[in-house]
Amino acid sequence: MVQKRILPFVLGSLVVSSCGKRSRTRVITDLSQPVFDTLVPYEKPLKPYGVALFKVQGSVNDTIAIRFLGLDRKYMGSFSDNIKMEYYGMIPVVFEFDPFQANEGEVRVEYSIE
Repeated sequence: MVQKRILPFVLGSLVVSSCGKRSRTRVITDLSQPVFDTLVPYEKPLKPYGVALFKVQGSVNDTIAIRFLGLDRKYMGSFSDNIKMEYYGMIPVVFEFDPFQANEGEVRVEYSIE
């Protein structure tokens, strides 16, 4: 009986906590051209934004360049990185992947605004 009363509360909490969140996951195996994407924040989310998250891991045969929310990073060989930045929802967040000098490999990226 108690479980029936708790279920709507739990479901409602999940909905509110995920409101406003925008995220993408990409696995990039074609290193012949750049990849561009933009996360556009909701105008009036139920919960204000506070963080931008970026995770990358992969292995490439030479240098790649990634830009996320104005932060530039270069990676080569096998790598893994996790970045968390303050974000308040005012501007779109741009993700750019540049294969730079690499032509073989696989890169998995996850990025979000919450």
